Amino acid sequence: MRVGMKGIGEHGATRPVGLCSSQSRWWSEHDFLAKIQMVVGWSRVNTRGGPELVGLQKITQFESMPAKRAFVYILRCADRTFYIGTAKNVQLRLAVHNAGKGAKYTRPRLPVRVVWQEGPLSLTRALQREYQLKQLTRPQKQALIRGRLKVPRPR
Repeated sequence: MRVGMKGIGEHGATRPVGLCSSQSRWWSEHDFLAKIQMVVGWSRVNTRGGPELVGLQKITQFESMPAKRAFVYILRCADRTFYIGTAKNVQLRLAVHNAGKGAKYTRPRLPVRVVWQEGPLSLTRALQREYQLKQLTRPQKQALIRGRLKVPRPR
């Protein structure tokens, strides 16, 4: 990412903007400041009391951020195969799959439907659980879906 200064405000303030090399477009000031906040922990603050002057101030106290939560789900495809994935919103992810914009595996196997889901889990635990379930054989996955198999969660 290349970063530069663009424009001089009424009070001599400059506003930072960046050029995203992968997209070759200028970010808006809001996008750029959001990226800075996300990457290095900077926050937008009003420096003088007027709405037109905005600066950056380093965050000195870190607030505890809520843990990212995710669900693990199993889809049954039209050809009766299973697809296992992780999503923050399973119903939204199902709609993406059925629109043909989801995983490459599910695109030629539409429609798909959710047959099992678990959560919410932390994102890390959900990804671990997804990997664990992908290691199961087809009969074990069928038993899990029917509720006949209990697979302990990874620690």
